[in-house]
Formats: sequence, C-alpha cells, structure tokens
Amino acid sequence: MVKLVVLYKTPEDPSTFETHFANAHLPRVKKWPGLRKIEVATVTGATIGEPKLYMIEELYFDDEESMQGALASADGKAVAFDLMEFEKDSIAVLYADVKDV
Repeated sequence: MVKLVVLYKTPEDPSTFETHFANAHLPRVKKWPGLRKIEVATVTGATIGEPKLYMIEELYFDDEESMQGALASADGKAVAFDLMEFEKDSIAVLYADVKDV
C-alpha cells in the first residue's frame, strides 16, 4: 500500500481554508480512481512549542501505479491545480510505502 501525504501549514484564514477544503478539495479528491482511504487530521498540539502544521491529509492506494494514475486523472490534475493556486506556499506533498509492523 502507498499513501500520498499532504502537510498543510497554518493558513492565514483558517475559516476560508476549512470551507474550501470541505467544499472544493475533498469532493474532487473523493473522485480519484483507485483511492482506497482518506484520513484527515487537524493538528491540535506539539510536544515542544507551537505546532507548525495545521492539517495532515493521507490518501491511500494499493500501489504507486494506482496513485500515479489518480494524480494523472482529470480530477487529480484539478486538485493539483487547485493546490498550486491556493496553497502552494503552505503545503508539502510526499508519498510513502506503508508497512504493516
């Protein structure tokens, strides 16, 4: 299994961010082919100091090929464009192999 991880820094306007995330971003992501699971976590604290992140979004796929297919889909491209338009300075996007331990 592979997961695509999006790390969001605290937005200037959390209310606007939350509205956009719920009404524009998530509906598009949910259409991605091959998407198995979505986890969204709002950061509520840090062990030292103030948290530097606001939200963590994890999108699970069977394998990297499935993830790449989702990203290349029309909905995948729409989400990428949206992120670059509205959040490009406040996100990090990476992917990782998920291991059962």
